[in-house]
Amino acid sequence: MKKKGILSALFALLFFLWLVLPGSQKVEIIHNPADPLLGEITLEMEQDLILGSETDDNYLFYRIWDVEADEQGNINVLASSRN
Repeated sequence: MKKKGILSALFALLFFLWLVLPGSQKVEIIHNPADPLLGEITLEMEQDLILGSETDDNYLFYRIWDVEADEQGNINVLASSRN
């Protein structure tokens, strides 16, 4: 019982010191300038992959559990159905 009290007091003391000692908590302040540093950036997007289509009755996955790609570039999706 005495050991628990000593350990609790030691933990409380260490926690208190962590809170009050300078440098124990670091806060990074980020300033965002009004104008972007690199100027305006334009992204050009290109469609690379389509999984199903809106005209296909099975174009949605219900619950995806895992997605992996093999060495040949095949994409395997482990999903459960609504049934």
